[in-house]
Amino acid sequence: MGAHESFCWVVNGTSLPIPFFGIQAKEVKGCVNYANGSAVYWIKDVNGKILLRWVSSADDFKWSVITRTTWPELNIVNFLQWILESGNVTEVRKLGDSYEFYLFLRAEYESNAGTIEDPHIIKTVKLWNVTLVVNGDGKPLGGHISGKDKGPSNVYGANWLHEGNFTLLGQWG
Repeated sequence: MGAHESFCWVVNGTSLPIPFFGIQAKEVKGCVNYANGSAVYWIKDVNGKILLRWVSSADDFKWSVITRTTWPELNIVNFLQWILESGNVTEVRKLGDSYEFYLFLRAEYESNAGTIEDPHIIKTVKLWNVTLVVNGDGKPLGGHISGKDKGPSNVYGANWLHEGNFTLLGQWG
């Protein structure tokens, strides 16, 4: 993926949960600038309302989440790096001057849903299918994401579906 000082992208789809902001979205346009320590998000929620969210490196917790997350709406470059490093390439196709990479990732997670005295270990499984389109120089252009999480029905944050297309828009600033 290479190093990126700043970048912008857009993700649109049928189901885009963004727990960090507590929003269910149809479209997210985001920009992250590591050099000046800022990120901005234009979010269209499921009702068509446009919301603006700004994150600054002055808020250590939120900035840490933005710069480390693999959630595609919050940081598409981290997401793609994670998929490329942890997943499997299942197919590659040449389309004119570009290439399509088909990627699959299955990630299993365990956590304690009980107390220290009475632990209750739960397991969730995240499945991602990603189509990544790159140009002839290997620069990512966009693609399609489809993800789902399977876990116990009583676990907050488990059992989501994630579907959409993304486009990398270039540098910010």
